[in-house]
Amino acid sequence: MKTWQCVVCGFIYNEAEGIPEDGIAPGTPWEAVPPTGPVQSVL
Repeated sequence: MKTWQCVVCGFIYNEAEGIPEDGIAPGTPWEAVPPTGPVQSVL
C-alpha cells in the first residue's frame, strides 16, 4: 500500500487506511478513488 501527499494543500492519503467517513474503504488504491470524490475535491 502507498501513501500519497498533495503538493498544493498537504493532504495525505494512506491507501491502507482509506477514508471510511467519506465512503473510501481501507485498502482502496489511489487510482480507484473517484475523480469527483471527497478527496479529489480538496486536491
